[in-house]
Amino acid sequence: MTKRTLMAAALLACTMPLSAQAFDAAALQQLKDSNACPQCDLSDANLRLAKLSGANLERADLPRANLSNAELSGADLRGANLSSANLRGANVWDANLTSATLQDADLLGASLAGADITSGSLRNADLREATLDRAELLYAELSGANLTAATLLKANLTSAFLLNATLAGASLREANLTGANLTAANLTGASLVGASLVLANLTDATLQGADLTDADLTNATFCRTTLPDGQIDNSRCPSVITTWPE
Repeated sequence: MTKRTLMAAALLACTMPLSAQAFDAAALQQLKDSNACPQCDLSDANLRLAKLSGANLERADLPRANLSNAELSGADLRGANLSSANLRGANVWDANLTSATLQDADLLGASLAGADITSGSLRNADLREATLDRAELLYAELSGANLTAATLLKANLTSAFLLNATLAGASLREANLTGANLTAANLTGASLVGASLVLANLTDATLQGADLTDADLTNATFCRTTLPDGQIDNSRCPSVITTWPE
């Protein structure tokens, strides 16, 4: 290999990571000037403390962006990609996050009250101490998410996926968890007062110390479920078919 070839290879190696992480500077300027940049590439952009109330960021690419303590109330983030983004302490009240991707995002202490996250993906997201009161999480993917000490007062989690999610100490008072999949979820010490768990799947879930006062558990699945008193409930395991139908 010639010296020129080696130099070219070294230069390529140095520039590739930068170009893979660089955002579109023109897009960032457009957002600052007009508070709108739908479908823009803002990957890795530094938007810490940004004032983006009501911003139009529909289907924008914001993976790994720094939006810590940003103001995003009422923002249009439908279909946006916020995977691995930093949204610590961000205000996302009443934002539209329908079908948005927030996988592995850091939402520690974020405020998402009233946000519409229908069909959104929050897989493995950090939502500790986050506020999700009255949030729409219909069909949302929250498997592996950490919702320790989060508040979800009257949140709509109908048919949401919460497999292996951590909800220890979370407040789910009057939340709608109808048909939710809570397989292996950790609900230790959670408040489920007045919550609807109709048809919810609680297989292998832990409810030790949880408050189920006035909760509706009609047709919920209890199979190897740890109850509030620490007892294991196998009373509602699905029937096992041992023979093939003729």
